[in-house]
Amino acid sequence: MIQNDEFGKSSKDKSRNLVNKSLLLAEYTFVLQVLLRVITFALNGLTYRWLDADFLGLVNFRLALYYSTLVFMARESFRRACLSRGGEILFGNSSAADACANWRRLLNVMWLTVPTGALVSCVLLPIWIYLWPSPSVESVTSSTEHQYIVSCLIYTLSAMLELITEPMWLVCQLGLFVRSRIVLEATANIARAVGVVVAVYYGPVATHGLYLLTCPQILHGTTLLLGYVFFAIWLVNRTQREPDEPLDRISLTSVSELLPNVHKFSLDWSCLFLSWSFFRQGILKQFLTEGERYLISAFHLLSFADQGIYDLVNNIGSLAPRLLFYPIEESCHLLFSQCIQRELPPKQQNEVLLRQAMKMFRTSLRVVALIAWLGFAFSQAYSRLLLYFYGGSRLVNANPEAANLLRLFALYLVLLAWNGPTEAFLGATMTAENVRRHSRCLAGFSVVFLGASWCLVPLCGAAGFILANCVNVLARIIYSCYFINRFVVSAEENHDYSPETLAELRSFSLLQLMFPSRLQTVVLVITLFVTLFSEVIPT
Repeated sequence: MIQNDEFGKSSKDKSRNLVNKSLLLAEYTFVLQVLLRVITFALNGLTYRWLDADFLGLVNFRLALYYSTLVFMARESFRRACLSRGGEILFGNSSAADACANWRRLLNVMWLTVPTGALVSCVLLPIWIYLWPSPSVESVTSSTEHQYIVSCLIYTLSAMLELITEPMWLVCQLGLFVRSRIVLEATANIARAVGVVVAVYYGPVATHGLYLLTCPQILHGTTLLLGYVFFAIWLVNRTQREPDEPLDRISLTSVSELLPNVHKFSLDWSCLFLSWSFFRQGILKQFLTEGERYLISAFHLLSFADQGIYDLVNNIGSLAPRLLFYPIEESCHLLFSQCIQRELPPKQQNEVLLRQAMKMFRTSLRVVALIAWLGFAFSQAYSRLLLYFYGGSRLVNANPEAANLLRLFALYLVLLAWNGPTEAFLGATMTAENVRRHSRCLAGFSVVFLGASWCLVPLCGAAGFILANCVNVLARIIYSCYFINRFVVSAEENHDYSPETLAELRSFSLLQLMFPSRLQTVVLVITLFVTLFSEVIPT
């Protein structure tokens, strides 16, 4: 009886600590996202005034897509699998010796991000340089073609430097060093921003404009790598002086233990197989997330100048997802992966940890949904005003359709708000077989997205891409909700749970979390009409 009480107390303390750390992660990630958005907006404003819009399209659209694709495909599957497996190792009940051995194998798996990145770059570089339309299809400048090829290589080098830091990222996440990770990432982005400002201000804009925007990208990867090296040295010294959970279970004594073990090389095969499942799924998810950018780049549906303007509008519309939704989603991923054991049926989950996960899920989904609905109400009247404040009369007058795109993006924003927490819960509760089944569903979603794009873009232009994204995100939401409802119903079958837990599970409703209440709907409708009326009042 005493042992059961101690175990229950330990579970409660653990769950409370995980919730606190998850909230702390959301707080620091929010600060980082605010800082990054301020930096990006300032840089876009600077480059828009000093450089041609063609360069904005090449860098902020084409090269940024290359970088995000390379980094995502090389590391995202390893991150998700290793984070889940690492939580089992560090927070599980295995002995310290077993935990240490499993950690070495897990770390070797995480180091595979580097060769994976090299292989992915060998596939992507020929596509971006030779297969897709090059800058020579437009009269930018005579030297832009050569600068574009060199810029692709620069972005590849920066991506490889960033991938080298992935094992330390895993240590930061599992060791709950959220503040250190946020500071390192912010410092790297500030270094790049300073480099761009100095290059644009002092460099030859007329002849080497593309170099001025791309060369400072090296500062990002270099700063991040050096920062993590210093962090590793500090962490080893701290662990030796002040052993602290959960990293004391892996017995860090030197920085070399964070490097791949070449002499006794072994892998966590279950984690590797899960990574492979996530990798196949991630390819489809990446295409669904950035699908319109791939289509625009591959078929040159928009000129490079129009791509730059479209990117500006997209960045404004993405403020809420990047500042609010992404930090909450990342915290959900962390908490769900630690509270829910992937291979256990729902009715066999730890009751205390399950309640914490469900509480986090309800709160996060409700908060982001209400924020999205509020943004939708205000955006219908104030989109043009927002564009005017951001880009000036030049952006608004030269692109009258930009305001309509931003209004439509607000609807897409609501769907993104629903998709974040639901997919985070889905990703944490799927077994390896569920992941494979989900990959096949994502393949179907990609077909739906392609069909919607081909039908809507000729009819609606750039707005067709937003509508097509709405279709594919809505399909993913429906699948996630179906899986989550099945999980909750299965969990209700455990009659050993307390009456409070069973009552919470039985009262669970996704529709109530996604849509505003009656009173909230009335307030939102009144807000919509008042703001629309204020827009047409003559001054």
